[in-house]
Amino acid sequence: MGGSFNPITQVIDCNGQRVTVGLDQVFKSPGSPKYGYAKAHNTFNKVPNAKKDNWKDLFIAYVVAGVDVGNEWEAWVAYLRSLGAGGDNEPGPQSISTIASMRFNALINDTAIVTKTHPHGRVETSPGEINSPCPL
Repeated sequence: MGGSFNPITQVIDCNGQRVTVGLDQVFKSPGSPKYGYAKAHNTFNKVPNAKKDNWKDLFIAYVVAGVDVGNEWEAWVAYLRSLGAGGDNEPGPQSISTIASMRFNALINDTAIVTKTHPHGRVETSPGEINSPCPL
């Protein structure tokens, strides 16, 4: 979920981790000012469940929650678009829904979530952790 993005080749380089750092700065530390801001601006429940293009709603929820990824916005949008690819009730949109649900519930319950990446595959979740494939 981090790295650079080449808009010509549409390739995401996962060596950089600015996105995961930005996510952890907000969601890893309940009680911190950034976590409190995200909790007060929690719109992750507005992400449609397993609907095509729901990655856009997830991205908006992250922006509303105050996530800052520095100069990696373009890479992050391309990543979420690729991760959420598919139609209604397909694995891509379901992965986006899973992430949104975990973020929403964690903020409601003052629970930390760490963001990690692994190469290829699907989104993996466990209590307190979202582990996303990068590259996809």
